[in-house]
Amino acid sequence: MAETPNLRWFEAYSTCRMCSKRADGILRGLQNESYGPHCKKHAEQRLKASQKVREGAA
Repeated sequence: MAETPNLRWFEAYSTCRMCSKRADGILRGLQNESYGPHCKKHAEQRLKASQKVREGAA
């Protein structure tokens, strides 16, 4: 297989905002706003904390 001449740049995976490990995804809010890249562990941690805040506000 011959290499394509179209390659110009490389975009690396981001790092988690909480621990600096490789991010697994972007944490999103109600209106799809970005809360930045997070590893799965810290995304789940923040989602649970957010749920507790919502339950306390009800």
